[in-house]
Amino acid sequence: MARNKSRAPLVSLSLMLLLALVMGVSGIAYVFSSNMQLNTQSHASTQPVYKNITINYMVKKGWNMYSFPFALPADIAAKIGKPINMMAYDILASNHVNNNSGYSEIIGLIGSQWAPSAMLDNVDQIGYSGKNFPLVPGYGYAFKSDVSGTIEVSGILDEAPIVEKLVAGYNLIGLPVVEPGTKASDIMYSLYQSGFNVKSAEVDELIDGTGDTPVYTKYTLQHPFQNDFVISNAVGYTISVYSSGSWSQNVLPTSWKVKSKMLANQTPTPSMMFTPTMPPPTPSVIYYRRPTCAPSRIYKNGTWLYTPCIY
Repeated sequence: MARNKSRAPLVSLSLMLLLALVMGVSGIAYVFSSNMQLNTQSHASTQPVYKNITINYMVKKGWNMYSFPFALPADIAAKIGKPINMMAYDILASNHVNNNSGYSEIIGLIGSQWAPSAMLDNVDQIGYSGKNFPLVPGYGYAFKSDVSGTIEVSGILDEAPIVEKLVAGYNLIGLPVVEPGTKASDIMYSLYQSGFNVKSAEVDELIDGTGDTPVYTKYTLQHPFQNDFVISNAVGYTISVYSSGSWSQNVLPTSWKVKSKMLANQTPTPSMMFTPTMPPPTPSVIYYRRPTCAPSRIYKNGTWLYTPCIY
């Protein structure tokens, strides 16, 4: 994903205020309580004004699909020693602190392969395991929780242009900037503009992740006026493409008078008319992908137990 992170530095007063807020949150870099807001508006006309947003993620017991459109400007991140992006452990910790979850996990999806992954297991006193990977704007993530609740995240909206590499199969994506009225067909039209054969593509939204097999709403151009659901920058969506390619995420609400040309110019062939079966996220995938390392020990019920890797 090619990203432009160059931004002019803030005035010193704003930077000090931001530093105080970020450093004041113990253990969670980009998750703030409701009474903490980032003050990043500059009083000098020559300085940039960063857009602060707050998203309340509704956590359902089971699987959820999220997108995290937050990023610190590179110059601020460097000065305060924080990563540009939120990290997987941030969201796992927030779910535990805010919703008293005992077990949660988060994974990405690239080319129908579920990876990377991270878990927080306080039921069996395992703690954190897996990889503490960055939650990059433009990507989506599958999040599993053993309880329902909410997670509030406040931060700076990442408005930098995104060019994302999609691989053949399923990809889990997010849109940091979403204009009101944007729908699944607008994502399809954006794929069309980037050169993808959209007659063999699909855009899916998770509607029920509580069961053993998650249930999705599917949008395809086989029925272009059905299931054309509304897009949110807080939700992760799966995109299925037949071949790999670069996608410029320029997704805007577009009239069907304009979008209709992608229906006329795309002729599917029998080999491209396929509907892959999406593998549902399962904990077994994460256990299978856990790296090999020396086991750690914990004391439980009067016995020392060997546990998987703790990072």
